[in-house]
Amino acid sequence: MDYDPSDSVRICSEENGPQEEFTPTIRLIIIFVYSITSISAFIGNIIVIIVYANNYRKTKLRAFLINLSIADILNGCLCIPFGYTEDLYGKWTFPLIICPIAQFFQYLSVFVTALTLTLISIER
Repeated sequence: MDYDPSDSVRICSEENGPQEEFTPTIRLIIIFVYSITSISAFIGNIIVIIVYANNYRKTKLRAFLINLSIADILNGCLCIPFGYTEDLYGKWTFPLIICPIAQFFQYLSVFVTALTLTLISIER
């Protein structure tokens, strides 16, 4: 299969439509749940970074956990809002230039998380 750089733009411009129409109440519940998830991911991982950054012991695990927290912040702040908005409305509602950037950060955060967890398990 050949790589076509316009695939990401084509994916973002396609209107797939939501699988089912959501009532306004269900839509508000979905927005609320995803917003709480994103906010708690940000706050929780900032706390982890603060605790481990102020830890006096310099260990590999400390560096890995800070790296994992940064990847989770990236996921919570840059991936979740774009993903659920696209799922909720069934189409890309943001400017097309943001679509490949959001996809890049989604893949990056998943890759960094998986690689960090692998390194933690190897180091243990």
